[in-house]
Amino acid sequence: DKFLPDIVRLALVYVKNMEDAEDIGQQVFVTYLHKKPVFIDGEHAKRWLFKVAVNLAKKLMNNGLSASLAAKEAAATTGIKKSEIYKQMLD
Repeated sequence: DKFLPDIVRLALVYVKNMEDAEDIGQQVFVTYLHKKPVFIDGEHAKRWLFKVAVNLAKKLMNNGLSASLAAKEAAATTGIKKSEIYKQMLD
């Protein structure tokens, strides 16, 4: 939690969209909860979280469309929750 503002700022540098940057910030912690990595210290944790954020941001940029916009459009046409669509886009 203490790294979330820094992670969002880092993601924003890549994606240039606050909503996508915030979504990436949330997805970083979802990834953390799923992988359950063991860290040596706080600095190791920070580096890992930042690396995950950068990788997610790059993946999102390679999709060529804002994930939040794409998820909104897909949710409107399919009825599936935006959060579920976004999660599938990043997986």
